[in-house]
Amino acid sequence: MPRQRIDDDFLSDGADGIDEDDLEQVLNQADAIETKARKMITFSAQVMLLLEMLRDYFTGNYTILPYRIIGGIVFSLLYVLNPIDLVPDIFPGLGFLDDALLVALLLAYASSDIELYRDWREKNGGKTGR
Repeated sequence: MPRQRIDDDFLSDGADGIDEDDLEQVLNQADAIETKARKMITFSAQVMLLLEMLRDYFTGNYTILPYRIIGGIVFSLLYVLNPIDLVPDIFPGLGFLDDALLVALLLAYASSDIELYRDWREKNGGKTGR
């Protein structure tokens, strides 16, 4: 079996398989994702922002989010949530490396859409669908 790598293809393929049930699962488990995100200190704030983007999209407050970005965010957050991934989270310190790598890849992939969302939030007083 070929070894999986976290790269653009991994993110793109994962995003393609996302559906509305996956989006709801991420939103329903947002607290667990936030808890795990706090352990990825470098990306904690960005993961929280990604969750807010999804909430605002799901509630209809922010509708200019391309499907490929929604899929990428949902896939990445489900990956972060899953304790059994390329490097299982049971390995202290190492278990979050693959999670952090995928989040970093997503942040680069979606950077312009994240900036548009930040601008939109500023113009709307930081109001979200929470």
